[in-house]
Amino acid sequence: MTTLQQRTSKGNGRRATMVSSKKKKKNRDKGTRPVVSKEEWVTPAIADRWLKLGFFDFQRKMKLARVEELAGEMLADNFEPGTTINIAELMNSTRFVLINGQHTLQAIIDSGLPQWLTIVRRRVKNLAEAGVSYSRIDIQATRRPAQRLKALNLPEIEKLSNQQCSSLISAIKLLLADFEHKPSTSIAGAKSGPDRAIFGSAQRWAEGIEEYRDAIRKYLSALDYASDGNQKRRLMRSSVLAVGLATMRYQPEKAWNYWASIAAEDGLRANTPEMRTSNWLRENKGGSGGVSIKQAKYFAFGWKAHFEGKTTLSALRSLEPNLPGVTIAGTPFNARG
Repeated sequence: MTTLQQRTSKGNGRRATMVSSKKKKKNRDKGTRPVVSKEEWVTPAIADRWLKLGFFDFQRKMKLARVEELAGEMLADNFEPGTTINIAELMNSTRFVLINGQHTLQAIIDSGLPQWLTIVRRRVKNLAEAGVSYSRIDIQATRRPAQRLKALNLPEIEKLSNQQCSSLISAIKLLLADFEHKPSTSIAGAKSGPDRAIFGSAQRWAEGIEEYRDAIRKYLSALDYASDGNQKRRLMRSSVLAVGLATMRYQPEKAWNYWASIAAEDGLRANTPEMRTSNWLRENKGGSGGVSIKQAKYFAFGWKAHFEGKTTLSALRSLEPNLPGVTIAGTPFNARG
């Protein structure tokens, strides 16, 4: 009998290995669970305590815009219940660190509204191990504008660049905010700017995209006549795009002829509203925020002349520059005195 046969007959072969594996599995089963997940009702007081006691040195700086966006979702009752918060608890200690979820917790504090959250607690040996968990978990990057729009089933944007998609979202936000800059009255400590509590949430601007779906389709079809790529990019600035979408929604026939002519530039007579607008676009760079609203007043001026049937325009000027908001002829948009 060989040595191998002798070992097998004594139970030291495959059977012994199986027994050993069972013992290891049994021992593992008896250990403390490394990760525990549970839904919890998190109040502003709890959120505040977790942020203070669970501060993690390597946590990235909190972004006010993201906090305001989440708080806006909560105030509008659109926040996703069960959103995950990850906490690392140090073994043999009462200490813990917040791996991710600081923006959500701060939003609960700012909105004053408790939320149901999924709290994932993982036990770690030390802060170094917590750092490893942080690097694996805290990677929730904001989706690109193109990805957001594609998720809304808007095939018209397939050929747009990510920057143009971003301009489209900005234009929708300007429309939802009635072209007004004002401090948020809903979020504590908000800076001056468009009221993020109103349109900062993904839910609200997604609804806005749906409201302007036909207008977006018509406006982009008019841009298919663009004389070149540069002219199309100019007409995709958020300020001109917002005015264009408003006119396409409420005055589709007149608006299509107007914007298609500006896009093509071909055969435009000098001093017409279309040519004045086209020249202004060439001579002035785009802007964002308040600049977008100021620029929108120029485009509203040119559109007003076209809407009223004027065939000549001495210059493109800012329409009602001292009033908040923008008046767009033939639409519900009116500057407020």
